[in-house]
Amino acid sequence: RSGLSIGIVIALVLATSAGLQTAVQGGTAAPEGLGTFSQFFNDFVINENGDLLFRARTYDAATASFQVALFLRKADGTLSVISKPGDPIPGSTNGATVRFPFSPDLADDGTIIFGVSATDNSNPVIRVQNGVTEVILQIGDQIDIGNGLTADVTSVTGDRDFARSADDFLLNVQSRGGSVFDANSLSSIQTTQSFVLRTTIMP
Repeated sequence: RSGLSIGIVIALVLATSAGLQTAVQGGTAAPEGLGTFSQFFNDFVINENGDLLFRARTYDAATASFQVALFLRKADGTLSVISKPGDPIPGSTNGATVRFPFSPDLADDGTIIFGVSATDNSNPVIRVQNGVTEVILQIGDQIDIGNGLTADVTSVTGDRDFARSADDFLLNVQSRGGSVFDANSLSSIQTTQSFVLRTTIMP
């Protein structure tokens, strides 16, 4: 299976052994009262089971407003909302909510990973697995980068080349002591400088 997108994406079409199949069409109703689909982003993901994870801009005629949400279309055609503006950030103690989701990824076992622009700027990475939705990483977290060093996560950025092929996210982190080795650029970077760390977050 593969996806097809040309110019402004107004439909998501699956190419299967049986031919082309329109999975989601612009102008049709989105679930949970999110209005109608108006545009699809080209960072959709299809797993080996034929499930389709995609971001779309929807239009609410009642409020004359657009919003970006993350949807899952199962192979049987069932359509559901995974993340939308206003959703609470799991575990938040300050009432933070989703502005918009980004950089979705979908494993063959159904596990979903995506980044979120949050109202408190924590911009977490969220995992949905076996019915449980949880934050697994966010700005301000400290992570172990080896050699007795820790680092502060200062930004979380999804990158298609990493998220789609290696199931990784790019994290901008700040070193907390000594020098660190950046495996991406194969260079030693001094303390307190920001660098990009590639980390695996999918199962």
